[in-house]
Amino acid sequence: MIEVLDAFEGLFALTRRSGTLDGSIPLRAARACVPLLEGNAFGYQVYLKRPLTIERRLGRAPRIHDERLAQLHAAAMPRLLAHGYVQPAWHRAFEKGIVHESRGVLHVFTGLLVRAPRGSVLRVSSTANRRSYAYEVDEVLVDELTPLVLSIRASGNVRLEGELATLAECVEDVAIERVDLAEAPEVGRAHVEFYDEAYFAEKKAESTRKYRSWVKDLADEAGEGPTRVVSAGPVSFAVETRDRFLDASSPTPGRRKGRGISVLAFDALLSFDATFDGNAMVVRFDEARLAREVKKLERLWSDVYGEAFVREHRRALWYLTKYFTPHPHGEPHFFVKPWAFVQTPPGWSALVEGVLGEGYEIMRGVIASDVFHAAPAVFRVHRIGSPVRVREGARLLEVIPFPRDRHSKLKELAWPDA
Repeated sequence: MIEVLDAFEGLFALTRRSGTLDGSIPLRAARACVPLLEGNAFGYQVYLKRPLTIERRLGRAPRIHDERLAQLHAAAMPRLLAHGYVQPAWHRAFEKGIVHESRGVLHVFTGLLVRAPRGSVLRVSSTANRRSYAYEVDEVLVDELTPLVLSIRASGNVRLEGELATLAECVEDVAIERVDLAEAPEVGRAHVEFYDEAYFAEKKAESTRKYRSWVKDLADEAGEGPTRVVSAGPVSFAVETRDRFLDASSPTPGRRKGRGISVLAFDALLSFDATFDGNAMVVRFDEARLAREVKKLERLWSDVYGEAFVREHRRALWYLTKYFTPHPHGEPHFFVKPWAFVQTPPGWSALVEGVLGEGYEIMRGVIASDVFHAAPAVFRVHRIGSPVRVREGARLLEVIPFPRDRHSKLKELAWPDA
């Protein structure tokens, strides 16, 4: 159970999303794209029930003009301090309002206090796939009963409305190991088994829905073992530990030594730009450079499986070697596919998401990475006509393994004097 204490009488709430975002996603995706549907519905959304505008003032603290919020704040703050839910330093920072600014970051107290289930932590991050592009929410973690504060990066005044952030259960200290393709040949074979000739023949007419059939009967009970990153060609990635925690002693998050969640981060193999004109997506890149990298990938696969295998499964390898795959006309999306596979233990999936860039976002999805090991970055371009640009080595995609059996419900806590 995720325990929740509400100090602002429901002004902010934790809500669930529909996988179709209330019917707003394309019909083709709603029918076939299970990773997108699960990514849309992932975790709880921190939801604001009516709009609030944070007004920034030169040399003075930011403020929000909202009489009802001021009343709720005035009633809640003494109770939080008196019952020991917050410490004096935290209380002083938010004593005059729900917003505290530090080094250009707005820290917004939602009136909620949350506690992670035993053996887990809660990850707070920007929401995804339906969001405001005017600001970003820093990633932070929560374990003990702690005020839920959103750290918001934006310029100028900020209007908050609807879904502001995502809160989801994670596991600390997941082991992530780098493995060469020769050490995990079964993972490459699983790739060509999925992308077989029947797959491409069906895809000419419509979505194959093959992924849906692969994952429909998976068990949720989490097995043991490390997550493996299998290099299938030239690829740049790092394993990072995110260790910034919220607590009740300070208005700003702090690092905790020896704690945190493991994140697998992929970088772009080469520079590219993409332009969407409302109908077609055009991706431009150094074709000669990509061809040189493709030769390295094919040489690796030939060394591991033999040249006959590579010739037989040329179309499955083409899924990787194209690197870029646009969506059908009219959709402002395209795929970028890092040349690596992610293999998790049985009962584990992978959350895949990326950065909010200048003119684009990389969408959130959930992959059943115990049976399907590709982890593509799905770009959504949100401007027309002018290109979005990504440079070689730029952050492309982040992957967080998690056990599928963590489906925590909410438990609302009562005030001690209620």
